[in-house]
Amino acid sequence: MFCMKCGNELRDGAAFCDTCGSAMGVMPQQANDVSAPQLQQVYGSAPSTESTVYPSLANLYCPSCRTNNWKAVREVGSGGKNAGAIIFGAVGALVISSQSAKNFSSYPFKYKCLNCKATFESAPLNATPQEVLESPCHIVFTRVSSVVGIAVVQVVYLNGVKIGPVKNGQTIEFSTQTALNVIIVTDHLGNAFPSIHRFQSQAGGRVEVNFKRGFIT
Repeated sequence: MFCMKCGNELRDGAAFCDTCGSAMGVMPQQANDVSAPQLQQVYGSAPSTESTVYPSLANLYCPSCRTNNWKAVREVGSGGKNAGAIIFGAVGALVISSQSAKNFSSYPFKYKCLNCKATFESAPLNATPQEVLESPCHIVFTRVSSVVGIAVVQVVYLNGVKIGPVKNGQTIEFSTQTALNVIIVTDHLGNAFPSIHRFQSQAGGRVEVNFKRGFIT
């Protein structure tokens, strides 16, 4: 496992980087950093789990107080420069694989604990085997049209992984193969909106999400 901030190789179970001091943002026994592999777009059935891990934030805990009551602050590293890197297709399963293309990088997020107010950074984590669905769940995300910020592009993240930009009034579609999911939306500079959307998905299911500078339920 490597530090997403400085690239230093970490000790097994390390909660902090020995070189730069960055927090890994997760209880070591519960999840592993999946920053080293790259993203891959997969259609239909997912590859063998021997070479595939699925991004998740379900086991992301504050390193100070060990609670998962947090909010996203901003993406760290890209400054929004890679907002258009990838959009997954309607039947694409969102996975991370060691066999994937090398033209896409996932950046960590900065989070703020709502319990103790500490801030920490973390890349997407591995989903546990219990979280992985037998087949993908389809997600339809709509940015509801608004005159406020009409010309500003927003960026959608699923489980800490960048899906792609969404314009005012636009709908994008993608899939997940993890049961517990988190959607984060940022502006074009990578600053997260205060509202995040946590939801549970089902194999072969469909989830519709509406966003208008906040998630609409």
